[in-house]
Amino acid sequence: MKETQKGVDTVCKVMEELREQSIARGEERALLASIKNLMKNMKWSAEQAMTALGIAENDQAKYAAQL
Repeated sequence: MKETQKGVDTVCKVMEELREQSIARGEERALLASIKNLMKNMKWSAEQAMTALGIAENDQAKYAAQL
């Protein structure tokens, strides 16, 4: 079967998007773990932990919903 350049480009683009999504999920899991650790070990509220980690205020609700 002959590959077309357009097909190859499409597959490459999809693979790159999947890689970026995977990285983003990993970063999100790491941030959630850090928030939980600060809450547990420092007895901080979720908001205090997220502020200490430098999570933007407009993103804090997203992380709070996952705790």
